[in-house]
Amino acid sequence: MKLSSPLDIDLLEFIRTGKFDYIKIGQTKEWISNNFPDPDLTYKDNYESPIWFYGNIEFHFYEDETLFLIYSDYIETLSGGDNLKLNKWIFNEPDKLTIENVTHHLTKERIAFKLEFGSLSSGYTSAAIRILTSHVKLSFALEENDEDDIEVYHKRTMTEDANQFKLFSFSLSND
Repeated sequence: MKLSSPLDIDLLEFIRTGKFDYIKIGQTKEWISNNFPDPDLTYKDNYESPIWFYGNIEFHFYEDETLFLIYSDYIETLSGGDNLKLNKWIFNEPDKLTIENVTHHLTKERIAFKLEFGSLSSGYTSAAIRILTSHVKLSFALEENDEDDIEVYHKRTMTEDANQFKLFSFSLSND
């Protein structure tokens, strides 16, 4: 659908509710193409593509053409492209998106969340904040590799390391 001006997307509202304007996980490509701006780019340069790009925000579709993932790992340069104008909320200052800072803002907005720690296949330690109401996931990575002394790492407290974890992606999926 062609629009005369970009559609406003409020990322605080997305984090809080999981709504990306009127887009919801499970909607079909057909519904989205009739009710939402056209993507800037598609993976195969057609609407049959499994991935649609709005700037560097991705919509991923199953083979049955239903949306199963809204995702971006371009936190430093987050853009909605030509058709989406983003109200970035805390994403305006990507250098400040540590676990400590993000949890502070979520708490200030009274958004309930769960903090989880784990390891990536690369050996890097990761963390995720899962928003309880919306199911949006904010993924963080620890830049240093503690693979050699993982037991020592796990004994550290979160406050000692909270500023070393940086946000690297956000996602909303049907899992």
